[in-house]
Amino acid sequence: MSIRILTCTRLTDGRPQLWAMTGTGNVVTSWQIGGTQADPKWVDWQTFTKPPGAVRTLMGAPLLDGRPQLWAVTTEVGVFTICKVTTNPDAAWSSWTKFTVP
Repeated sequence: MSIRILTCTRLTDGRPQLWAMTGTGNVVTSWQIGGTQADPKWVDWQTFTKPPGAVRTLMGAPLLDGRPQLWAVTTEVGVFTICKVTTNPDAAWSSWTKFTVP
C-alpha cells in the first residue's frame, strides 16, 4: 500500500489513531490497541469512509471534549469533517458533513 497523506490524532483514552490516503485515493485507518511504548500493537489498516469528491488532504485534531475529529479537503466539493459521536473511544463515527468556508 502506498501512502500519499498521513495524519494522526488521539482517541479520548490517549491511544493514537492514524488515517492515510492511499495512492488509489482510498482513506484507511489504524489505531493502537495495546502493547508497550517500545513495542506498540496496532489494528491492521481498515477502510475508512471517505467524503464526496477526491481527497486532496486530511488533518486530524481533538475537539474540546477530547473526541477525535478528521478534516478533509476534496477537489470538486470542498471541506468536510467527521468526528466520534460520543467521548467513548469505541464510539461510532458521525457522517461526513460539509464545512462552509468563505
